[in-house]
Amino acid sequence: MQFTTSRYATYSDQVANVVAQAAGTAATPIRKYSVPAGTNVQAWLTSASAEATRGTKETDYLNARQTLANLVRRFDPLYDVRQAAPRADPATDSGELALAAQRTATEQAWQHFAAATAATFDGLITALGQPGLVSSQNVPAPPDTELSVFTSQVRARRGRPGSGTVVQALLLNSPEPLPWRRMWQSTLLQPDARALPLTGITILWCTDQTRALIVPLGSPGGSYILTLGFEGNIGAEIACITTNGQGVTESPALAPIELGPPRTRISEAATTHTFAVGRIG
Repeated sequence: MQFTTSRYATYSDQVANVVAQAAGTAATPIRKYSVPAGTNVQAWLTSASAEATRGTKETDYLNARQTLANLVRRFDPLYDVRQAAPRADPATDSGELALAAQRTATEQAWQHFAAATAATFDGLITALGQPGLVSSQNVPAPPDTELSVFTSQVRARRGRPGSGTVVQALLLNSPEPLPWRRMWQSTLLQPDARALPLTGITILWCTDQTRALIVPLGSPGGSYILTLGFEGNIGAEIACITTNGQGVTESPALAPIELGPPRTRISEAATTHTFAVGRIG
């Protein structure tokens, strides 16, 4: 058995200061860093070889965990003892040997995905002008989990929001590792009623998982709600965190954060045209 102590009683406690920052009630406000001139985070991700590798490793991990889930559905605890001799490759079987083999394969796939994610994080955080935050640096721990944003200035274009400040990436920094294996698929960035929809988000964390970047994809305009979801049960790949037999689920949501100039609404009066109809001849 291995136990790790923490200053936080629950996951929600670990991100409580971030929630307070968004609400404007924390002692430390949300820090804002200017993105270096000419840097476009989404363009950087599109062209970075590290991001291409990360995408491949993500697919490998998702495939491995799906294979594991399929095995669990057909699992037979007596399968192995019914075999006349040990199987050379138990991966496609339905017993305990197959379960152990696929859990190992899924763990390896996760480690490769996490390493590729950290490599992309290191490249992007450097491009954002913060090389002191890369995985290899001994970064002093913040007093509590904090949220910062990387911003740049934009000008209005036809069909796009007006000029102003756009958030290109959000940075989470915690004194203890955040459980991204249980978080990354449950972390959401959703527009409020008047905001422009996003095409998705990209989440990158450093090697020790204490720092992470959340990149909104698309053309942010207006305010968005960041939900930092946590799932205690993500399947047979790692231990389940349960209470009363049910997987623990926590979904702390932040107050809306403006990521870009709000969408300009055209008034009804501006779109109303009056036509005079007359008789010809």
